[in-house]
Amino acid sequence: VSPDFRCLFCLCGCVCLFCLCFAFLCFWFLLLLLAILLSVTMLCLCPSYCVFFSVVSIIVLSVCLCFSFCSFLFSLWWVLCCSCC
Repeated sequence: VSPDFRCLFCLCGCVCLFCLCFAFLCFWFLLLLLAILLSVTMLCLCPSYCVFFSVVSIIVLSVCLCFSFCSFLFSLWWVLCCSCC
């Protein structure tokens, strides 16, 4: 296998891993956090603005956490597989 082909495979693997990781993790993490928010809202019966800001902050938090975790995986893959390129 030529080095160029291997590098292309590495790059595609990195991008695919990051995208799949981000999509999968964010979906489940967001679902979990929204379920928690819903149960807390049912308990305290917050006003609608409280719920809105909670949902926005949860979305931002989950995207940031997923992005940082998937960036870590991306870096790990790059170091292990693609550093030779």
